[in-house]
Amino acid sequence: MGQIKEQKTKKKRYRLYGALVLLLGLAIIVLSFLILFHTQAIEVEGNEYSSKEEIVQLIKKDKYSFNTVYVWAKYMAGRGEKIPCLEKMEVRIRRPWILQVKVKEKPIYGYREGKEGYDYFDGDGYLIHQDAKQIEQVPVFEGVAWKEMKLYEKVKTDKDQLFEKMLQVSGEMKELELYPQKIKGEDNRISLLLGTVWVQLGSSATAEQIAQIPPILEKLGDQSGTLHLENYEKNSKIITFRIGELPEEVKNTE
Repeated sequence: MGQIKEQKTKKKRYRLYGALVLLLGLAIIVLSFLILFHTQAIEVEGNEYSSKEEIVQLIKKDKYSFNTVYVWAKYMAGRGEKIPCLEKMEVRIRRPWILQVKVKEKPIYGYREGKEGYDYFDGDGYLIHQDAKQIEQVPVFEGVAWKEMKLYEKVKTDKDQLFEKMLQVSGEMKELELYPQKIKGEDNRISLLLGTVWVQLGSSATAEQIAQIPPILEKLGDQSGTLHLENYEKNSKIITFRIGELPEEVKNTE
C-alpha cells in the first residue's frame, strides 16, 4: 500500500511539474512575442499633402498600438481608422518592430485663398487640407462667396449648385490631364484660365464641350485670347477664338 501511495504522489508531482513547465514556456513565448513585436517605428509612404504626424498619432491613439501584430490585424480586418483626406490606408509589418503605412490621398479639385493660407477641397466639396503653401496644378475657385470652412467638413457657399458644377468641371479637366490656373463661376456661367487662354464654357459646361479644349489648344500654340465654347452643341458646333481678348483680371497677371 505504501508503495502505491508513493507512486501516486510522484505522478502528482510530475503532473504539477509538467504544468509549471508548460505555463513557463507559454509565458516565455508571450513575453518574447510582446518584446519582438513591440512597435518602435511607424513609416508612412504615399502622402504628399497629408501630415505624417497626424497619421502616426491616429495609429498611436489605440492603447494596444504598442504591438505591431495587433495594429496590422486591426487594419486587415477593416476596423482601422483613417483621416478623412485619405481614400485608402494599408498597414504592413516591415519588420517585427516596424509598421509600414501606405496611404492614398483624395485628389484635390480646387482651392480658395484665405487670410492665413490656402483651403483645399476634394471632388465632393469637402475641405480636406489647409496649408500656407500653394499646391501646383490645382485651380483657384472664384465667383462664389464662402460661408463656412471647417476642416473635413462640407464647404458651404452662397451658390452651392454652381460650386458643384465647378467641381465637376475640375474633375473633367483632370481626366484630360489639363490643369487650369483658375475656374470661375459667374451668373451661373463657368469660365477657366489655361495658360494665356480664357475658356468660356457657359451655363452648360458639358464633358463634350471640355473634350474640345485639348485639340484646340494644340492648334493655337502660344496665342492668347478667349475661346468661346458656350454655344458649342452637338447640332451647332460653333467655336470662336478671339485673339487678344482677355478679361482685365487675366491681363493684370500676365
